[in-house]
Amino acid sequence: MAAVVALCVVVAAACGPSSPLATPAATSATPSPTQPAATAKAKAIDRRRLPVRLEIPGAHDPQATPAIAPANINFGEYLHVVDLATGTARLLRDSQPVHKRPDYQRLELSPDHGYLAYVAYDHYVVIIEIATGAERAFPLPPSPPAKYRCTLENKRVAWAPDSTRLAIEVGTDMLMLDAASGATRQMFRADPSYGEVCGLSWSPNGDWIVFDDGKGLARIRPDGSGQLSVLKYGGLSNLAWSPDSTTFVFLAATPADYVHAAPFVSTIDLQPRALPFRGRELAWSNDGDRIVYLHSVHGAEFNWKDYIETVDAGGIDQETLLTYQSRERALVDAPFWSPDDAFIAYPTRQLRPDHEHADIDIINTISGEALPAVDGPGSFRNDKGLGGDCRVLPLGWISTTSLVTLTECSQTE
Repeated sequence: MAAVVALCVVVAAACGPSSPLATPAATSATPSPTQPAATAKAKAIDRRRLPVRLEIPGAHDPQATPAIAPANINFGEYLHVVDLATGTARLLRDSQPVHKRPDYQRLELSPDHGYLAYVAYDHYVVIIEIATGAERAFPLPPSPPAKYRCTLENKRVAWAPDSTRLAIEVGTDMLMLDAASGATRQMFRADPSYGEVCGLSWSPNGDWIVFDDGKGLARIRPDGSGQLSVLKYGGLSNLAWSPDSTTFVFLAATPADYVHAAPFVSTIDLQPRALPFRGRELAWSNDGDRIVYLHSVHGAEFNWKDYIETVDAGGIDQETLLTYQSRERALVDAPFWSPDDAFIAYPTRQLRPDHEHADIDIINTISGEALPAVDGPGSFRNDKGLGGDCRVLPLGWISTTSLVTLTECSQTE
């Protein structure tokens, strides 16, 4: 883990692999293979410029005269590229997408940091170019219905390491999609009498895709060979690979406990062993040394604590980075390691009797210092007294100082 002791951390590189972020395409949103990274001047996160305020067009300013019509209370979705070195945010998209994204399904960032992708209600896969905000939608073939749907629909696409293909879950089918042409081929079909394909994750070396095949933990090679399934692990979610592709961690239910998903670690032989901690939202560091996760301890009358913790690859050496008293501030979604592992970004929500406010914070992984990074919109009321609420989520780092974020605002009453 890189040592980070200064308040502003100078990093060795500002960008990951070359992508459309480095050379924006004029009219195309078609992904291209990853190219070697170019040498870039070092950049640093500048705490003096934090937090970066996200401007949402049309959103109500609580200091101004209310002027939002009730029909416009749902502002839709907003994507920003936030630069923590310059303290600026670039609005990438400022309206409802043409092909609506289902609630709680994450947009998946491509390994070359150039694109976001999601599945729009089983009908389309949508790819958004980060450099331009251009959106492309490719139709998907129908899939036979399954007896049971995925319990968690957060992850329905998995990018290939070279960012040119996606493995996609559409009902009982796993499809391979060419990100340039939209051409698809069927890789796997689950037994409809059991459940859907769920929880796809592609190994960093490109050799394997691991998923839930409706019966349990399963694997397959991108060419369709090497299929294997282990029936005693179901409800697979939150799968995260070690950078060397030898090991992965995941959450799953077992015959002994169908209610509470527990963390496991496995090699590609699919012989998992339980990890000795409870947590959710697992994410492996880029150097392979640590796994970060969220952990909550519930008390009476909603008086509980949220923790950001890390553990070594063996699940033994646990460390608490941060503790939140949930009556005041809550952790709401997945954490993301920066490319150099210097920081972890995570979304929070400030909880007050008359106001809620969504933010993204970052924590220094060595010193444990937490910094406000992104200042999202707060809750609001319009001129008719109707309430609205926003949440802001990190979608991933695109450099050691830049994040892609999603803001969602909607009517709450």
